[in-house]
Amino acid sequence: MQDNEILSTLALPPSALPAEPALTGAAGRLVFDACHVGVVLRAGQAPVSGLMDLQGRKVGAVTGTLAGTLVSLYRNGALRTGMVSLSQRESAWTALETGRIDALILPTEAFDAHRIQAPASNLTLAAYQRPIGVNLGFVTLATAPQNLLQATNKVLALTLADGRLKQWASEEGLSWHAPSLPEVSSGPTLLSLASD
Repeated sequence: MQDNEILSTLALPPSALPAEPALTGAAGRLVFDACHVGVVLRAGQAPVSGLMDLQGRKVGAVTGTLAGTLVSLYRNGALRTGMVSLSQRESAWTALETGRIDALILPTEAFDAHRIQAPASNLTLAAYQRPIGVNLGFVTLATAPQNLLQATNKVLALTLADGRLKQWASEEGLSWHAPSLPEVSSGPTLLSLASD
């Protein structure tokens, strides 16, 4: 969407806008992305569509993280024999790229950030990706102009409806996931993340 398109979108009368999407939050907030965890591998490794595919591999588990807990507790420790504990100060990326570990479970947004910082990296995101029950949206300060959030939501609603938001994410190499219901959940459970 070009800047002039966005500006003209904001000037559209309400009747010209798509119907309010189903995913509107409290106080008119619109969610536009759902956070996921996924498995990251070096290119050329066997595919991973479920966590059991990691059995027999060295799986990095960053201490103190949801993903590290998942590796440790999955199916009563089915992956524990291959678990390699990583401190939060270690570079999990280096451990994966050098072969110290074969796989890493982490938020897909972290993988996107790494790919942007290291475009020549040979790491790939596997098919296994699960939502963690967190959707992203925009909010504004109470002192912000009232129409700022409305304008933001208009653009998001239009680009969600016509697929441009997904297209933009793809063009930038980002792992975009459509928002999911409920908008606000009690958080992920190991059962939901571990479902194969």
